[in-house]
Amino acid sequence: MSALYLYAVTGELPAELGLGLDGAPLRVVSALGMHVVVSEVAGAPSPEMHTLVEHDRVVREVALLVRAVLPVRFGTLAASDSGVAALVAARRDLLHARLDLVRDRAQMNVSVYTDEDGADDDEEDELPALGPGTRYLQRARAAGAPPVVRRLCEATRALVCAERIEPAHRGAPARIYHLIARSADAAYREALAHAHPDPRRVRTSGPWPPYAFALGDSTP
Repeated sequence: MSALYLYAVTGELPAELGLGLDGAPLRVVSALGMHVVVSEVAGAPSPEMHTLVEHDRVVREVALLVRAVLPVRFGTLAASDSGVAALVAARRDLLHARLDLVRDRAQMNVSVYTDEDGADDDEEDELPALGPGTRYLQRARAAGAPPVVRRLCEATRALVCAERIEPAHRGAPARIYHLIARSADAAYREALAHAHPDPRRVRTSGPWPPYAFALGDSTP
């Protein structure tokens, strides 16, 4: 029995949609002034690299067609159009608020590499106790973040609309997720380079769809 696979919620009706997982045509289910990009699948896809890449490809292509997009968590299914509409209705106010937040904005990712002992090269402060690396901190700025992270956040504050910080964890770098205006990419990179010019320690990527500013574990 087939199901509908959800890729993204948008604030505008996207046009000229292509293909989704397994080459299935993409289409839109509209509900409560929002639009959900879906395709039919035979069952839940396995979280293998090629399916993850395909999911992201669709989200990125949709993001080019609309002003506001919220990526949906990988593997989200609904039984029918009415099931999709019910998911939207259950989170109507939150979805509208998040779409307003990300409209005309994109996500920048910053990976911050620190010394093995947990201190930045030019700072003496120690890293705070490490928390789960798979959860975004709820606060906009973590008071206990490493000095280099605080410095980068301060340097880009004028360009940043929203922020998530993920602490270093088990050898993985600390990560900063910033939501900026789509037109501010160059200025943002310049501000980061001025604050910390060493590309070995601070690596920036983007702009991306706003994965870190969707709905996390509750998407959609």
